[in-house]
This record gives sequence, structure tokens and C-alpha cells, in this order.
Amino acid sequence: MAILTASGDRAFCAGSDLKWMEANPDSPPWVLHGGAGGFGGLSDRADFFKPVVCALNGSVFGGGVGLALACDLIVASEDAVIALPEAQVGNVAGFGAIERLMRQLPEKLAMEIILTGRRIGALEALQWGLVNRVVAPDAVLLTAIELAERILAASPRATRANKQIAAGAKDLPVVDASNRIRSGMIELWESPEHAEGHQAFVEKRPLR
Repeated sequence: MAILTASGDRAFCAGSDLKWMEANPDSPPWVLHGGAGGFGGLSDRADFFKPVVCALNGSVFGGGVGLALACDLIVASEDAVIALPEAQVGNVAGFGAIERLMRQLPEKLAMEIILTGRRIGALEALQWGLVNRVVAPDAVLLTAIELAERILAASPRATRANKQIAAGAKDLPVVDASNRIRSGMIELWESPEHAEGHQAFVEKRPLR
């Protein structure tokens, strides 16, 4: 379980440092990708099955969009602004930003954001399902912690299995996804956590 947020309230992540890139024109593009895990060590992680809650505040631009959308749940400050300004500065939005926007938004809206750099405020992001909650700036981290605590109250093995199944299900035909779910269910049923979960329910108590 992890919570991803910024150290201040001006920006969650404003993307790549264009001044640094200008001063280092010979640096290969992969220098900015954070290694095998991608930007922030997260944007390219297809095998990361621990839940991640993102607490957004201020500017969320470029690579910051890809990093935020790689998380499972997003709590946004009322002042959060999401944008991909890359086309306006001669770049391509990387780190999964384009791919995830095309999957999570209606195509024409996603294309407008990608091609024009249109900025999306927190409330519009909520309307389109890009974020889970919009709260006051001083409540962003607290709300993210509350969501994390609700996740932590569940069975760790079941949480991991559910995330793993969900991650694959959206890109598979329904029948294939159902077969994958059956496989995950059998593995979970054979674990001690399955019996503990049922017993806790019957006894009306939290999981041990």
C-alpha cells in the first residue's frame, strides 16, 4: 500500500524539466524515464499489484499526468489542474499519459487535451471519472489516508488478487477475463486468508 503525493501544494508534478533538457541536448530520452519502472518508478509498472492512492494538488502536467493515472485511486485538490502541454513545446507526452487518457476518457475529449493542451480542472476531472474525490486543499492527504486505511482493512492477498485481475480484465475479452478470475479465485480460496475472511464476517469482527 502506498500514497503518492507532492512535497508542496504548488504542483503535484509539472513534468519534465525543459530548462534541463535544453542545457543537456545530448542526453538520451530514457534518462528522464526513471529506469525500468518508468517515470517516478511507477508509470511503466504493469506488474505492481500493491494499491497506490494518489493525492493531487496544484499543477499536474505532462509526465505528472501519466504518473497520477498509473495510480489506482486519485484524490484531487479543488485547485488541481491537469494538462498535456507537450505539443505546444515540440514534445510528445510520454510516461503513459496519452495511452491512459485515451482509455479513460471519450476519444474526442482525450484528443483535444492531447492536441491543444487544454487544461482540465479538478471538478471536470471528477465529472469524467479521472479522479475519485475532489476536496479542499488541506484535506487532500487526509482523504487519501482514509481511502488507504479502508483498503488496508481488507485481506492483503485478496486485495492483491483483485487488483491483478482488474488490471488484466479491462484489456481482455469477457470470456478470457472470466477464466482469469476463476483461476485467481481458486488460488485465493486455498489460502488461510479466505477462511479468515469468512470467519470474521460470521463473527462480525475485523480481519486479524
